[in-house]
Amino acid sequence: MFFIQWICLHCIRKKDVGSGSGYWSVVVAEYIVHSLPNKKPRVIGIEIEPGLVRQSIANTNKGHKRLLEQKYVEFVAGEVLQVLSDNKNKYVEKMFDCIHVGAASSVNQKNVLRNYLKIGGMMIIPLDDPATSSTVMTMVTRQSQNGFNESPDIFVRYVPLRSNIKI
Repeated sequence: MFFIQWICLHCIRKKDVGSGSGYWSVVVAEYIVHSLPNKKPRVIGIEIEPGLVRQSIANTNKGHKRLLEQKYVEFVAGEVLQVLSDNKNKYVEKMFDCIHVGAASSVNQKNVLRNYLKIGGMMIIPLDDPATSSTVMTMVTRQSQNGFNESPDIFVRYVPLRSNIKI
């Protein structure tokens, strides 16, 4: 719940990695629209499965079409690191207020993704710990250009974040 409250107060540009059905992207955009009416959210859901992206768009069109029409929410199919490094991609801003990762991630994936946070930005990421075979929901806050604070929170279960790129 803390992350939703933080998003409401601070997050206008959000990236949802492993966005799946798009539910979280839509919830966050609606929350921002209703809580900060003078702000225009920009939520980008990135999902590796093109079928899930099509489903996300179809589902959003059913009940939240204005979010797509006003570009408050957009969904992109592709591997997250390829999407973020493609300078021709019109959907991608290079820095985000917050990042939500919807799949268990490695330390290397976390280290790459955190560099897309603005200073003061926050990422919530389920982080695999191979030593204990567990996954811990971790909050990463960017404090300066090269400074990050990490705060592990609770043990969770997530499917792994798929990637075709070796990090």
